Amino acid sequence: LPVAAAQSGSPAPPVAVAEAGGPAADEVPRAESPPDALPGDPAERAVIEEGPVPDPCAGARTRTPSSSRELWIDRFEKQLRASGCRSALWIDQLFGPPEDLGEYREVSGNVATSLLWDEYDGVDPRVRFRVNLPLPRVNERVRAFVGRTDRDEFVTERGETIGFLPRQFGTIGEEQTLLGLGYRPPSAEDGSGFDYGAGVRVRFPLDPYVRASYRMAWFDTDDTAVLFRPTVFWQQSEQFGVTTRVDVPHVFTPDWLGLLTASATWSERSQGARGYVNATVFRTLGRYGAGALQLGAEGEADAEVPVREWGVRLLWRRNVWREWLALELRTSLTWPRERVDEPRKPSWGAGVGFELVFGQGSFR
Repeated sequence: LPVAAAQSGSPAPPVAVAEAGGPAADEVPRAESPPDALPGDPAERAVIEEGPVPDPCAGARTRTPSSSRELWIDRFEKQLRASGCRSALWIDQLFGPPEDLGEYREVSGNVATSLLWDEYDGVDPRVRFRVNLPLPRVNERVRAFVGRTDRDEFVTERGETIGFLPRQFGTIGEEQTLLGLGYRPPSAEDGSGFDYGAGVRVRFPLDPYVRASYRMAWFDTDDTAVLFRPTVFWQQSEQFGVTTRVDVPHVFTPDWLGLLTASATWSERSQGARGYVNATVFRTLGRYGAGALQLGAEGEADAEVPVREWGVRLLWRRNVWREWLALELRTSLTWPRERVDEPRKPSWGAGVGFELVFGQGSFR
C-alpha cells in the first residue's frame, strides 16, 4: 500500500502510484491536440467566432389591412418577402458578417401572370417575376437580381411602358430566367446618371451580357419632360449593340397623362435597326384604377417586311383586394405581317393578367 511504502522508506510500486493519481513510470504523457483551425470561408468563420447571425426575416408580418381578414394572397406576399430577404442575407454573408440586419428587409420585386390571345399568334400564357436583392456588405448601391422576363427587352432597355406584363402587340421574345448584378452610382442633382449591369441566362448554353446606360432629361418643366436613355451592351447571342430610347411624358390635367416612347436597337446580329414607337394616353379612374389607349408600331429596318405590326390597344388596370395586387384587362386590334407574300389582315386580341408587387416594389 502507498501509505505503508512511504512509512517504510521504500518507493511505492508503479501500480500503486498510478492508483493514487500520478503517472506510471512506463507511461508516456499524451500531448494535447491543437485546436481545430478556423475555416477559410468568412461566413463560416464569423459563425464560429461570433455565433449564428439572427434571422432578420423571421419577424415578417402580412400586410393585411386592419379592416380585412387575412387571405392566402397575404401569406404568399409575406413568403415572397421573407424568401428574398433570406436570399440577400445568404449572398451578402459570403463577403463578410453583416452589420445592419434591417437592410436585408429592403428586398423588392414583381410577380405577374397573364393569358394573352390574338387571332394571328393564338394563345400565349406567360409568367414573369423579378426580385431585387440588396447587398449592403458589398456596396449599398449594388443589388443582385433574379428574374424571368423577355431577355431582349431587359438587356436592351426596350421594356414595356405600362406595367410588368408582356406587350400585347409587337414581337414578344422567349422569356428566360436571368441572374445578375446591377450598380447605380450617385445621381447628379438633375437626376441624370449611369446604370451598370451584368448577368447570365440560367440555362445552357449560357448567354452572358454586360450593359451600361445613361439617363438624362433634355427638357423638364412642370408638365412636360424629354427623357433620353442610351444603352451600350454586349451579349453573346447579339454581340455588341446600342439602344437609344426617348420618353416624352406630358401632363394634361391631374387625371390625364400622355406619353410618347420611341426605341431603336442595333446590334451586330440584327437586320439593321429594330425598334418600336408608342403613343399612349392615360386616364385615372378613381383612387385605385386607370385606363390607357395606345397606338403603336414595331419593325426592323432591313427585314423582309420592315414594319412587322401596327395597331391599337385598350387597357384597364385596377387594384383588387390589396393595394399591392393589380388586375389588368386589355383588348387590341393589330395588323401583323411577317412575309412579303402574306396579306396584312386585322387581328383581334385580348388578355387578362395579375401583377403583384412585394417588399419595396411599386407598380410601373
